[in-house]
Amino acid sequence: MQIIIDSKKIVDALTQMQMKGKYYVGGQTKVSNIGNNIVMIVQGNNLILYNANHVAMCKQTLNVNARVEGECVVDSDKLISQMKAFKGNVTIDAHEYLTTSQGSSKMKTPLLLNHAFPSAIAMARTLTMPDKIPTIIGNKTEIKTRLLTSWVHLSDAVKGCDVLGLGRYKFDYDDRTEVLNLSSDKSTNEAFSTNVECGEVEGEGATVEITGPFLSFFDKTDMVNIYMRDDAPIMFASNGGAKILVKAPYVGRN
Repeated sequence: MQIIIDSKKIVDALTQMQMKGKYYVGGQTKVSNIGNNIVMIVQGNNLILYNANHVAMCKQTLNVNARVEGECVVDSDKLISQMKAFKGNVTIDAHEYLTTSQGSSKMKTPLLLNHAFPSAIAMARTLTMPDKIPTIIGNKTEIKTRLLTSWVHLSDAVKGCDVLGLGRYKFDYDDRTEVLNLSSDKSTNEAFSTNVECGEVEGEGATVEITGPFLSFFDKTDMVNIYMRDDAPIMFASNGGAKILVKAPYVGRN
C-alpha cells in the first residue's frame, strides 16, 4: 500500500484509534488504552483504520491520496513518533517494512505480522453505519434505540463526569420523557448527573454503563449517533459513519 497524507492528520487519527484514557478495572481507575496495534487498509482513495480488544472496537475512514491499495498492521506509537521528523504531506509506503518519506528524508520501521486481537478485528471490519432501528451489532446484538447529539453537548456532560476521575459513564435514556441522562457515580454521597441535549431520539428506554474514553474518538465538529440497549454493547457513530466505536458494557461493582 502507498498513500500521501498530511502528517498531522495521520497522527491525530492514530492517537484517536488508541483510545487512551482512564479505565475503571478491578475496583480502581487506571490510565490505559485498547492497544497500539492498528490495521491500515487502503481501498480506493480511503484509508480505513481498525483497532480492537476484548472490550472495544473502532473503525475510522480517512480520505487520502492513494497510490497503491493494500493493508498492513503497524505499531501506532512508533509511527506517531516518526511523524515528529516531518511537517506537511508525507508518503507512507508499506511492503516488507513501513517507509515514511518526504523529499530526501526517509524513515523506516518494521511492520507487524498480525494484530494482537485478530478475532476482534474481524468483527470490527463488519462495522457499518445503521440505516434504521432496530439494527444488529456484531451479528448477534439487536439495538433498538438511536439518539443523535453533538460532540459539544456530550463534552459538557463528560467534563462533569470526569471531575470524579472514575472513567465510568452511565447512559440512561427515558423514552417517556425523551431525555438522555449521563452520570458517573462514585458512591451514594459522591456523584454527578446531567441531561444531554439530543436533536433526534427513537426507540425504547435503555441504560448502559461503560468505562474508558469515548468522546476523544470524535472531532469537535462531529454529530454523534448513539445506539444502545439495556446492558448491551453501545455504539457511537459520526454522521456518515466515518467514525464508528463500539464499547462493551461495564459489569463490575464498586
